[in-house]
Amino acid sequence: MTLAALKGKEMKKIFAILILCINCHANASLIEVVVSDNAIKLGERIEVNLLASNFESFDTFGFDILFDTSIVSFDTSTFTSDLFAELTVFGIFEATPLAGGVAFSFSDFSPLDTSDFLLASFELVGLGAGITSLSLANVEFFEPFPSSTLLPVDGSSTASIAVSEPPAFALLLMAGVCMLRARHRFNNNVNQPQASLDALA
Repeated sequence: MTLAALKGKEMKKIFAILILCINCHANASLIEVVVSDNAIKLGERIEVNLLASNFESFDTFGFDILFDTSIVSFDTSTFTSDLFAELTVFGIFEATPLAGGVAFSFSDFSPLDTSDFLLASFELVGLGAGITSLSLANVEFFEPFPSSTLLPVDGSSTASIAVSEPPAFALLLMAGVCMLRARHRFNNNVNQPQASLDALA
């Protein structure tokens, strides 16, 4: 066999591998991170939706969403998902706050065959000024028991949130309102004893 023929065979193998990789990526399930706004002020809220698409049957999964917890905080009470309606009495879907984000874990005895769904929705609250990114990590979705095969899931989607302090004018206005209220209370406290003495006279 000639050198040219060997090179031709090698090129065909490389081409076949590339086509296989492209097809696998195209058929992979996808999790997209979508935020209701990219900029909020301290104390304001932002909604985060994790949209799942092109999923195959699964019964167990886990993943983390990472962000700077000194900039935004996770409100546990706002956590919801389309999967709650699919859970059996033995199923569980939890969101656990971490030092650097939130860990999600799901398990059920009955496999789920939902292809496109709202994987998770929750709110983050502006805690400190700065910019933080939201990214997925440790994404693992498993085929139904007894298989232990991992499903191909693209969890590379990211989003960013900027949290800013209120404008200086707004802070001065708030301080002025607080001073007026304090003065009003002080005047009421001073006048009350005099009114009591007048009533006795």
